[in-house]
Amino acid sequence: MLADEKGHADDEHAAMEKEHAQADADHKKWLAEINKMQIEHRKALAALSKLQAEIFEHEAMLAEQAEEIRLHAEHIAEHEEEIAEHDDADHKKLAKRHEEIQTTHDKFAKQFEEIKHDHDDLIKSLLGLVDKHLKKFHAAHD
Repeated sequence: MLADEKGHADDEHAAMEKEHAQADADHKKWLAEINKMQIEHRKALAALSKLQAEIFEHEAMLAEQAEEIRLHAEHIAEHEEEIAEHDDADHKKLAKRHEEIQTTHDKFAKQFEEIKHDHDDLIKSLLGLVDKHLKKFHAAHD
């Protein structure tokens, strides 16, 4: 091998070693970042599990609320019967019962609006996030 060729080969070897060193540094950096992402994924999954538990608890609260509304509707129906059957002596008692029923109804109306607002916000946020990230994930892997 001629001196020129040997010098050229040595330069190429040095360039290859430099590229290998850069690739090794890249690999270490990428693996560290992947490890960090995996930890963050686990934390996100734990947070989603907590959110899922909260949604299940909220679902149970909705079932309770629905039952309370059904009972309230029954009280109104009973009150309607009381109105139809009452005599003048019972009017004050009837009016007091009506006021109690109306107060309960107003409480349910306020609770419903709060529940509906929170529900709509949660569903819009969650489904929007899921849709956005599923589209990105599938686009990146198709």
